[in-house]
Amino acid sequence: MSLKKSDKMQLPVFRYFPGLVGKLPFYSISTYPTPLKHLKNFSRNHENTEIFIKRDDLSGTIYGGNKIRKLEFLIGQAKAQNSERIVTSGAAGSNHALASAIYSKLAGFKTTLLLCDQPNSPAVRENLIADLSCGAQIKYLNSWNTLSRCLQEENGRSKESRSYVIPAGGSSALGTVGFVNAGLELAEQIREDVIPCPERIFVAIGTMGTAAGLLLGLRAAGLQIPLTGVRVVPSFVANEGELEALFVSTNQLLHDLSPSFPIIHLKDGDISIDHSQFGSDYGETTLEAKRVKAELLDSEQISLDMVYTGKAFSGLVSYLKGKVPEKNILFWHTKNSRTLPWELREGDYHHLPPGLSAYFKSSDRA
Repeated sequence: MSLKKSDKMQLPVFRYFPGLVGKLPFYSISTYPTPLKHLKNFSRNHENTEIFIKRDDLSGTIYGGNKIRKLEFLIGQAKAQNSERIVTSGAAGSNHALASAIYSKLAGFKTTLLLCDQPNSPAVRENLIADLSCGAQIKYLNSWNTLSRCLQEENGRSKESRSYVIPAGGSSALGTVGFVNAGLELAEQIREDVIPCPERIFVAIGTMGTAAGLLLGLRAAGLQIPLTGVRVVPSFVANEGELEALFVSTNQLLHDLSPSFPIIHLKDGDISIDHSQFGSDYGETTLEAKRVKAELLDSEQISLDMVYTGKAFSGLVSYLKGKVPEKNILFWHTKNSRTLPWELREGDYHHLPPGLSAYFKSSDRA
C-alpha cells in the first residue's frame, strides 16, 4: 500500500481560491472527484423525484468514506509541524479512528487511538482488528467523559510528545476544509452536467464537519442548495448551534488565509437537522434503516451501514413519503465501501485492551 504524491492544484479549493496555495497544508491520499450516480431503479419506486448519490464511499483506494477528505488537510498539518505521532478518538468501531490509523501509518506516523464503548457488531470487530493490524496503540476509556478528558490531556502535552491531536471525526475547522473542497467539487460536476443540479442534499451528521464544510463550499461556489443533515449521534454532539459554530470557524479560517474567500452568512432554510432517525442509541440499528439498506442493495447494488448511512438514507426515504417539492435530490454516501486488504484483517484480538477484546467473546457477539 502506498500514497500518491500531492498535487494541490488539482483540488477545486486551490483553483477557486489560489491565495490558499502554500497556506493550507495538504497531503494527498485519494483521487477526486468521487463518482455521481443516478439511482434509476430506486427512483422508479418514488414518483416525481429523481435520486442521485455521491459516492464518497469510494474516496480512498484502500479505505474510503468522508473521513479521507478531512485527513488530507490534518495529516498535511501534522507533516508541516514535524509531528511523530497522531492521536485521535472515537467509539470502538470508529471509521474515523481506522481511517486515521491506516493513512497516518502510510504517511510515516505512529498512531494512538482512544476508544470507548458502542453496541457490538461484526463491523465494530472488523474495525478493531484493522486498527491492530495498522500497529496503532489502542487505549480503552470507559466513558465519553473520560475519553474527552484524556484527549484534552494529550492535547496539552502534544508539543512535548511531538503528537498531533485530531478531534473526533476530524471535525476541526481545518478538517472541515476537506468538505469545503467537496462542495466546490460537486459544483464543478454540476456545471459539467454530470448530474442536474439537486434541489436538496441529504447527508448523515455526526461530528458535523461533512455538513458544515459541504454547505460552505456550495455557497462559496454560488450554489444555494439546502442540506438536510440526518442526526446519527446524540444531540449533545450534533445540533444546530454546534454546526453553525463549525461553519463560522471554518469560514473565518479560510477568509483569514485568503481574503478572496468570502464571509458567508447562514440563512433560514440553508440547513435543517432531522432528529427522527437516531433510534434508541448511537450504533443501535433501526428497523427502517435495515429496510432501506435492503431496498438500495437490491435496486442499485450499493451498500449502506447501520450506524450512519442507513439512518441517513432512512431520513431521505421518510422525506419522500411527504409532499416533496424537489425534482432532484442528492444523497451523500459517507461510509467506506472498500473491502479491507487481507493484511488489515490479520490482527489478534487478544492484543486489545480487555474492555475491547470483550467484543470478541461469543457471549457478547451481535
